[in-house]
Amino acid sequence: MHFAGHQRDAVHRSDPTDLMRRLVKEDFYTFQGTKLFPERKSYAAEYELSDAEKALGRMPKDVSAQRGLGYDIESIDADGNLFFIEVKGRADGADSVTLTINEVNIGRNAPHRFRLALVSVEGDRASTPVYVSGVDWGLPGFGDTQITKNLQQLLAAGRAPH
Repeated sequence: MHFAGHQRDAVHRSDPTDLMRRLVKEDFYTFQGTKLFPERKSYAAEYELSDAEKALGRMPKDVSAQRGLGYDIESIDADGNLFFIEVKGRADGADSVTLTINEVNIGRNAPHRFRLALVSVEGDRASTPVYVSGVDWGLPGFGDTQITKNLQQLLAAGRAPH
């Protein structure tokens, strides 16, 4: 039996059959001529949390390019504790925040080390982040790929970076 360093061909194959469908799904239309999938309204918010994290004595590392982790920043403190920070930028006037199931699962599995950093963005200016942690993120339902939370409730539960 091999457990490390041994790759079996039958297990590690890629299946690209639905790749084109996923790449062009935004171009699908209904019989009435309207877009089948609504225009994407969420865009990545550029916000640097390094200063806030360094002020807490932690060393942050941006891991947002690694898709599927469930967080954007890994931050380690002097004692070696690792914190997972998901950054959500919200346009001024927004009323909700959408979390992927991976983000929710990190919050559920590491509740004392997960931080949701909420940043209000107005034009090209971003506000000071509000960190939400230690809350019940809920249990995703069957087939859920994301959940939506009320922004005002999250802000009320949040506090300064910690």
